[in-house]
Amino acid sequence: MVIFMAALIVNAQQDTCKTTTKTKATTTTVTTDKATRTVVMVSDLQKAITDNVAKDYVGFTIKEATSVSLESVVTYEVVVKGTTSETLVYDKDGNFQCTALISQYLSLLGFTKAPTALPNGKDVVARLVEGANKEFFSPIDATRPPQVGSIISMEAGVSGIADQIGHVAIVKGVSVTGENRIFVNLIEQNIPGTNQFSVNRAIEFSKGSDGRWSAVHSIAKNSPYSYSVLNWTTPTKLP
Repeated sequence: MVIFMAALIVNAQQDTCKTTTKTKATTTTVTTDKATRTVVMVSDLQKAITDNVAKDYVGFTIKEATSVSLESVVTYEVVVKGTTSETLVYDKDGNFQCTALISQYLSLLGFTKAPTALPNGKDVVARLVEGANKEFFSPIDATRPPQVGSIISMEAGVSGIADQIGHVAIVKGVSVTGENRIFVNLIEQNIPGTNQFSVNRAIEFSKGSDGRWSAVHSIAKNSPYSYSVLNWTTPTKLP
């Protein structure tokens, strides 16, 4: 594996990735070889971010925030604490989107042309394999299963009816469960219907008689509704 998912999206968004220093009433900026990380005072966060936390993370408190800038890509990492501690990723406009996590992932991998405005989740993979960075991604090929670090585009919707937005996630782990069957564990955020950050939701892939891998997924455990996984790509080398 050329890259281990930017250390599994910085250890699945845990604090071990942070290289910033917080001081009272000041802002500290730390520049690394890959990104510039700047502490953001909670009171200075965009309203869209604080409103999202208040709405979807009831009982949680924002503990710290950091802006992460690489080339033209800016995201915000917001640490919230309640019954658990989680790090949420927002785009430059303060939107909590599944695509913001992908933009941050690409930035951490060092893509100098990492897109700042990815399309809807279901179209992200197609954009990556056809865009400015296509030489760094594997082509869409259903005869090759997803790997750790793969980006997966999938359908999503309500009551089993797929919408035009879909969803996108990153593969955290792959387990072989039988002949021509694997389980893929995901890192993702803004899961349709939950608007949460999540680690380890599993999707089962199977290999058909035609040699092609395919899968369907359910947003919620034991849900009667399922949606198709559309395609996937894997970063093959560093830019």
